[in-house]
Amino acid sequence: MKKNNKNRKRHIKIIISIFLVLIASALCLYWSGNLHLTGVFDKIMAMLSLLVSAFSAYFIVLQLKGERTISEADFLVNLNQTFTGDPGYAKVYTELEKELNDPPGNPELSRIEISNYLTFFETIYLLIEEKVMDIEAINDLFSYRFFLAVHSNCVQDMKLVKEPYNFRNLYKLESLWMEYRHNQGLGVFREENCLKKSCEKAGKADIYEDIITHSIK
Repeated sequence: MKKNNKNRKRHIKIIISIFLVLIASALCLYWSGNLHLTGVFDKIMAMLSLLVSAFSAYFIVLQLKGERTISEADFLVNLNQTFTGDPGYAKVYTELEKELNDPPGNPELSRIEISNYLTFFETIYLLIEEKVMDIEAINDLFSYRFFLAVHSNCVQDMKLVKEPYNFRNLYKLESLWMEYRHNQGLGVFREENCLKKSCEKAGKADIYEDIITHSIK
């Protein structure tokens, strides 16, 4: 009985954490004036897009922390289907790969499209922090998709390095994930463009260290 109560409280904590991150992201995007959307309808659609991401994250957690414990393999399948089934994620993924061409191309993405893609990995970080999953479990499926975005010049210029304090969770996740891959003797995709080096180039090395050395609660 005590174990069930503990699991229920943990379940609630995860859901609240996810919604707080997503709601905060939505408010920041709306009030900062960075969306560059011209009409009320466009702003409403952008906000609804973030809310859809919130509900997707909610139902992923419900699947994981429901009355029956599902297997890790089933959970990863569901998580992967959430990613691959989203046309917005597919567009960002395809556009970001333009940077890998010779010569490199320029991804054509809006700030909201990038934010939605990053929100997926914000959710993953929260699940790792709550020990619902670990990096080892998601590494094979998601490492390329994660580093493709986080080590992208476009994403860094428009979001991550431009506004580092708005993406603390992703800075933490990148650090954890890189450490895991190094410990396993694995390479890191576009490591030369990691957040630490990019922040140093942008004169924000102190901000990077502040984010990494202070835990996020």
